Amino acid sequence: MMDTDTAVAIGQQETDVGPGAATARAGMLPALLAHHRRLEDLRYDYPLVLLADAQRDEPCVLPLSALVDEAIAGFLHSEGGDRLAQFALLLEREIRVQLARGVRETLPVFVRRVANDFASHGEAEAWTLVAEALTQDGELVACDADAPAAVLRHTWSAIEATKAQRYSKASARLVARLEEILRADVAHSAAGRTAAHLESGFGSAHAGDFDFGAMSGFLLKAAPTHAVSDVRRRRIEATLNILKTQKFFATGRPGAKPYRFVFEDCASALAAYGAREAKALELAKAIAIAELEADGNYKESLHDALFAEFKAEHVQKADLRIFPDYLVCVNLAKLHGEEHETLSQILAAGLPVKVLVQTDDLLEEPARGGDSHLAIGWRSRQVASSAMDLHGVYVVQTTSSDLYRRRHALLAGMSFDGPALFSVYSGAGGRAAEVPTYLEAAMALESRAFPSFTYDPTAGESRHERLELDGNPQPGADWPVHVFQYEQPDFQRVQARLAFTVLEFLACDARYAAHFTMLPAAKWREPGLAAVDAIAGGAAAGAEAYVLAVDATDRLQRLVADEAVLKVARRCREAWHALQEAAGIGSGVVAKAAVEERKVETAVAAPAPVAVPEAASNPDEPFIETERCATCNECTAINGEMFKYNQNKQAYIANPDAGTYRQLVEAAEICQVAVIHPGKPRNLSEKNLEKLIKRAKPFLVAPVSLEPTPAAAPAPAAAPAAAAPAPEPVAAAAPGTDEPFIETERCATCNECTAINPEMFKYNQDKQAYIANPDAGTYRQLVEAAEICQVAVIHPGKPRNLSEKNLEKLIKRAKPFLVAPVSLEPTPAASAAAPASAVTAAPAPAAPVSATAPAPAPEPAAATGPGPDDAYIETERCATCNECTGINDRMFKYNKDQQAYIADPDAGTYRELVEAAELCQVAVIHPGKPRNMNEKNIEKLMKRAAKFQ
Repeated sequence: MMDTDTAVAIGQQETDVGPGAATARAGMLPALLAHHRRLEDLRYDYPLVLLADAQRDEPCVLPLSALVDEAIAGFLHSEGGDRLAQFALLLEREIRVQLARGVRETLPVFVRRVANDFASHGEAEAWTLVAEALTQDGELVACDADAPAAVLRHTWSAIEATKAQRYSKASARLVARLEEILRADVAHSAAGRTAAHLESGFGSAHAGDFDFGAMSGFLLKAAPTHAVSDVRRRRIEATLNILKTQKFFATGRPGAKPYRFVFEDCASALAAYGAREAKALELAKAIAIAELEADGNYKESLHDALFAEFKAEHVQKADLRIFPDYLVCVNLAKLHGEEHETLSQILAAGLPVKVLVQTDDLLEEPARGGDSHLAIGWRSRQVASSAMDLHGVYVVQTTSSDLYRRRHALLAGMSFDGPALFSVYSGAGGRAAEVPTYLEAAMALESRAFPSFTYDPTAGESRHERLELDGNPQPGADWPVHVFQYEQPDFQRVQARLAFTVLEFLACDARYAAHFTMLPAAKWREPGLAAVDAIAGGAAAGAEAYVLAVDATDRLQRLVADEAVLKVARRCREAWHALQEAAGIGSGVVAKAAVEERKVETAVAAPAPVAVPEAASNPDEPFIETERCATCNECTAINGEMFKYNQNKQAYIANPDAGTYRQLVEAAEICQVAVIHPGKPRNLSEKNLEKLIKRAKPFLVAPVSLEPTPAAAPAPAAAPAAAAPAPEPVAAAAPGTDEPFIETERCATCNECTAINPEMFKYNQDKQAYIANPDAGTYRQLVEAAEICQVAVIHPGKPRNLSEKNLEKLIKRAKPFLVAPVSLEPTPAASAAAPASAVTAAPAPAAPVSATAPAPAPEPAAATGPGPDDAYIETERCATCNECTGINDRMFKYNKDQQAYIADPDAGTYRELVEAAELCQVAVIHPGKPRNMNEKNIEKLMKRAAKFQ
């Protein structure tokens, strides 16, 4: 969430401030958020654009910044492109500012109006070009109380639009076929052979040339009577009437106004579902009859009795998928008593209802025990936990600040075949108005007050297989840890690693002000205990548990917490541990491995004098006291080629010529344990060298001058205490291989990928990213980095760990960023090519795979039919519904007639074959025998497949 490379000044109050008085003051924020105060000056996910006419398989929500980046990419190759790019960014900022003031317009209206306003001051032609590059239609959504419902409704609408199109296509085919049967029957009946009917069908141009009476007499004698019985005619007519007048889908027919499926309370949704159940059954029955009649397969001796007893229990689950799901958007504040019971009833019954439970305020009223029993977010946790306990409910919990990043989980939940619960914290209630809603929601996620997770009942048998916490920052730790820099009154820069705990979230809320006391900097004393350690129970006698905050003037304050809020924080930590354990991350004590990263640097004095280490054999050479390195990652973040880690994760200078003297000095200044010594500059032509030497002085072991060093045998650089590791992989693999890579020369230095995993992603000396170690993280992190990359230069390649959770879903998400298709089959052993340097030319830009349509796969030969164990499709009967290709477009493909066949049964799983068979509207997919008998839940899958063999 946070980029915290900022510096603030320490406050110097002369008098004490009473308990809570300072924290109630407007503008107080956690120290880590010092430079997030003016969100309109920053580029982030909001505003979101709800794209019009979006379908299920298309992006339906995009950040405005992504659309602007796309426009800028188009400008860069045109004359004056840089200027147009600046205008586009200016327009984006102005839209963001006006949205924050409450202006609400669609994107095209907003763009035209703002562009015209700017054009009135000059350069009208350039502003016209910018406006023409942003033509996407869609509603703009700010991060406010309306955002969760707006995003969820739009996602639901995109899915339901696909359903409606599918029904409309199938229904139109059935209606046309049934009407054709009736027309043909009339044409062959006595009524169809009367003189009047023949004349009406012939037209008026040559009506006088024929004797229709004689023609009628001849036809009545020559032709047999019609074949459609009165019973069948009545059945077909009744079926047509139901198909044409149904109200579940908009058909455009007069008098067929569709039902409403979006509700603001659970009771109304449940009542509507019950009232329409008979009509849904009637329509399902009509569709079944129509399909049989259309294909000429209706047997009265068999089907009359079946449909006479047609009840809800006779309807297959696949038949019910055609109907729209219900959407309920309810606020947690209204979820009491009967409404809460109704929600539980809906979820427990497995009804096709998607429910948004929006929480606006996490800081709930104290329980009966008073302030010693404060509560935070317990009701929202209870709702989500109860839903997961039902096992068959898809659950997504997140905050409004993270809605875009969790869009895949939202889409999966909306597409889930059953009930789904979306628990979203909006951040729009409770706290003082000067804290932006986006920031409030982001703090709740960051502090574990409202953690993000997904519970997918189809992901496995155990809870840890079904539960994912990947949407949280640093999910393996107790609390996220970030780098924070501040400036002392004497202008000495200090760097600390701060944990963002739930106390930071509480400390800046006026309602909890009485539980924090602000101390002036002059009275900061030891022992002082950082909040992260106090929560863990490490308080010493007399120690003050504190958090760091900044006031409205960005002056650093120390806020001492009382025992009541420490209890709240401990309960929050315990709840987070329970989630970690349920997700299989660990036992909740995972923070032990990262205890050094969680400690806050509290020293405010200047660095202690540097002792001359014995390892300095040449005082002019830069070196690191490797054995004292604290593994803070700061130097390697500055230049991963100059600074490296040995196998003990302690830094050494691998190549002093791989960067600049400025980088050596900056690394020395921010080193927490002052073990980096820059030595003498190697390039005496470097800019501002005299100033850099002055800055380096506290860290030098001997004075340096700018005089050239006499020629001598080069002194070896200080060796690390232990053997250095093998050189880092320096270049991205060439496009078209299975290796992940970044188009380094196109990197925009946005910090997004390095924030996800700084060991996997690093910057070269030009501050452009490359993949330093693809094994230092997960395939999920590679995919997420590719998705949020502003310039789409990250290509995830093939997963290296084929046992990673939800790999098939991740590969689908990775598809737009791949340069070649990938499969889950192990890559054949081959000799590894020597990697190129990370700072050398990166591979040529590769277009995403989805940019151009792939060449059609060869169609299956029809010479021999499938064997009894083979999976196959009755291709000639395919209804082109896109269901199977939507599941796996490598396994299932279309031929030139747009009818499906199985192109490669090994390109997916048996589960996908079975699910495709279950979804197929015309039941033409036959899964055959499993090819991998070790696939998970194979026996259950074979039972499900039996009906299609």
